[in-house]
Amino acid sequence: MAHIEEVQEWLANNNLDIAYISDFHNIRYYTGFDSDPIERILALFIFPDKDPFIFAPALEVGSVKESGWEYPVFGYLDHEDAFALIKSHINALAGNPKKWAVEKDNLTVAKSEAILRNFP
Repeated sequence: MAHIEEVQEWLANNNLDIAYISDFHNIRYYTGFDSDPIERILALFIFPDKDPFIFAPALEVGSVKESGWEYPVFGYLDHEDAFALIKSHINALAGNPKKWAVEKDNLTVAKSEAILRNFP
């Protein structure tokens, strides 16, 4: 998990609260978990001083664990508000982060609006 530690150090050095990794290629690079969720949300959240977690469709949770991922993984069902669940997990772990690092090339307007709505 040296790659995650590098991100944690980068976040700390740049005074950022959280990194939201949403490109499935980058999630594979950082975690070893390989999946293409198509339109579903698959995300890796990294904090400068807390354990990271993966947020994935409920059907993928077992596969994430089997991939060797040693940190928390949280799942959701299609009918659930994914970003409301993400908010509850982040708030429980790290409060209400204000300064986010995001993958601009992979962040849709809908996901951006969901972040802004849940993390004002």
